[in-house]
Amino acid sequence: MSEETELKLRLPVEQAQTSNRLNRRDALRPVKAVRVAFDSSLSPRDAARRIVDSCLAHLQANEAGVIASDDPEFVHQMRVAIRRLRSALRVFRGIIGKDFLDDVTPCLRWLGRMLGEARDWDVFHGETLPPLVTAYGDKAVARHISDAVKQHRDRARTAMREALESGRYARVIFGVWRWIAEVDTAPPVAEPPVTLMDFASRAVRRRHKRVLDQARRLGSLSELERHGLRLATKQLRYAVEFFSPLFPAASVMHYLRQLEKIQSTLGAANDAANALRMIAAVETPTAFAAFSRGWFLGRAENHLERSCAVFARLRRAPQLWDDKPASKV
Repeated sequence: MSEETELKLRLPVEQAQTSNRLNRRDALRPVKAVRVAFDSSLSPRDAARRIVDSCLAHLQANEAGVIASDDPEFVHQMRVAIRRLRSALRVFRGIIGKDFLDDVTPCLRWLGRMLGEARDWDVFHGETLPPLVTAYGDKAVARHISDAVKQHRDRARTAMREALESGRYARVIFGVWRWIAEVDTAPPVAEPPVTLMDFASRAVRRRHKRVLDQARRLGSLSELERHGLRLATKQLRYAVEFFSPLFPAASVMHYLRQLEKIQSTLGAANDAANALRMIAAVETPTAFAAFSRGWFLGRAENHLERSCAVFARLRRAPQLWDDKPASKV
């Protein structure tokens, strides 16, 4: 059986397997992303096919758990999968083609919002809120707020599950699988005449420069701009992970450690901003709202200070890419 035929058959088979797992409610476990193995002899087009295939497999591996389980890790992994998939489509946009991207991007953005809302309420309810109400010290207020937050979390989960069971979700998943299966036979699109190493080097180098350019102004960035920096850092990390087989393993490991630290500090600051938004969505006593604002703003500032130090280490990290790729990506 050819690889193309196998890919065309995979979607209905995986849908049947998902249905069977839901019916049996058996042994569902969150699945993390798996890095794709390839070498520099591959063309950028073939690398795009393999990487997008891996991202979609990661997404679908967690689909049944999101629908059938209350374990928040399924939502987390599926949200990561959507982000990785969207990042892969951006990296290879010149190869994939504008028409296909215009078709699937709005649906993937919608799905990301649904998963993101559910994930944010999961984090707030399970991780952010408990130490906050403990510090506040009023058990009656703690019970009231916890119950209200749980209601928001449950509504977000219900909306997310409805999205995954909708025709819109099925169509976008099928559309991506169809692109993967047909990529070799589809009409040619504009593809840079470069080696995969050249392609990867420029893709990573451009994202590295973008992140560090924004980070130089970290202290003066607005909350929205800091959120954009955090997303740019994630996209850089995903690009490095996608192309990691092409770069020296030790350098990749060191570089990714710095990115993980940056994501951790910026993520903690973002969680504080999200928490204030969520508290505003829940009816709380005025005194508790004021206490929460001071609590989270202080933590956000602390995490941003730590981010500056980690960005400095990223600037000194070993370079992964070739200096002068042959042409633009």
